[in-house]
Amino acid sequence: MISKEKSMSEYSLKEVSSVALSAFWNIMDQWGVESEHQISLIGIKTDLSSDDLKEMNVSSLSSEMVARISLVLKIYKYLEILLPNREQSRVWINKSNDAFGGETALMVILADNENGLLTVAEYLNSQFQMPNTALDKKMQKEYILILILEWVDSTEDALNWYKSEVPPALGMTPLQAVECGEYRNVLKYIEHISLGGYA
Repeated sequence: MISKEKSMSEYSLKEVSSVALSAFWNIMDQWGVESEHQISLIGIKTDLSSDDLKEMNVSSLSSEMVARISLVLKIYKYLEILLPNREQSRVWINKSNDAFGGETALMVILADNENGLLTVAEYLNSQFQMPNTALDKKMQKEYILILILEWVDSTEDALNWYKSEVPPALGMTPLQAVECGEYRNVLKYIEHISLGGYA
């Protein structure tokens, strides 16, 4: 059974590895974010360049920085699922979008940092709920794992839940449900639990 113990933004600093920090800088480069905006986005007030900051140790991150990195990684993962072509993802983040009043997603993010990140993450998350969003079973699995990672300590725990847990509401494992075409029932179950419901 799942227990919603903590969200990504509440992870301890030790749980955010140097790999995640490195991924953040790589994503910034892929999105074409200028050096000064990279520093602002991660929440660092310093005269150092982003190149200098890429050498920083994970232990020097504050909880707010961890939250921002987590949101950037989540947005990147959402785009990776919705737009598997990396170039499409890069174009989307820099393309004018009616959902953001004609601004680009990157403009929204940079204008309000953490709140902007939340706005874009929530918008992308809503796309998975749209009836006309076509996801193959692999993409469905990846999205479910993103949701479950909010509640567990590792990708391994999320995978174990996906493959082995049998929620009474589903009567089968989430893996079996997805294979049987019951993907949306898995989403409904996860939403039910996230709102404080019983399994």
